[in-house]
Amino acid sequence: MNTQIFYLFDAVTGEFKGPCEVEESPLDPGVFNNPTYSTQIAPPAVAVNEIAVYASGTWSAQLDYRGQTIYNQSTGASEEVVAIGVIPVGYALTAPPPTLAQAQASQLAIIVDAFATASVVNVTDSNGVIWSGGMSSAVSIYGAVQLSSAGGAASVTLFDTSNLPHTLTTTQGTAVAAAIGSAYQTVFAKYQGYKVAIAAAKTVAAVQEIVWE
Repeated sequence: MNTQIFYLFDAVTGEFKGPCEVEESPLDPGVFNNPTYSTQIAPPAVAVNEIAVYASGTWSAQLDYRGQTIYNQSTGASEEVVAIGVIPVGYALTAPPPTLAQAQASQLAIIVDAFATASVVNVTDSNGVIWSGGMSSAVSIYGAVQLSSAGGAASVTLFDTSNLPHTLTTTQGTAVAAAIGSAYQTVFAKYQGYKVAIAAAKTVAAVQEIVWE
């Protein structure tokens, strides 16, 4: 039985949907009942980001960025392309470069996150005991020492990161709190320095070079 190739296209967009092999009618030789929305005209070859579209009896290669993200070059706002055709005026496939203010805000957010992580890093004392880091830990330990001292005790029981108890003299407990607080202050000073540097930067490139180390 003879066959012919027809080329399917979308009823709404006209975009090429693929080839379809149609058999000759057994009751009517030479007749091929082609599918709706099809043609025997072969579509043209297309490049990347193009698609063949059938309209008014002919094919044409049309730009097709559907599914890709485009960016408003004035505002930086993004959206997904949903229609065949050229990218709207004022949009591009790449985000516009940030302004200095935008770069500063973005880099500051990164530094804030880095500080939040670094400020609570555990602190190891001279005896190898690991204590929870951060100012809240220092304040909590110092408060426990002061309460014990106010109650007339010469020692205090503190708990390390593994929740193991350590009975220390109030002097030793104060030293632990001080070590944790000192570690926090060092990180906080570093954080403040980065904030000043970001605010003082005069170019986007200079801002983006400021990273937590």
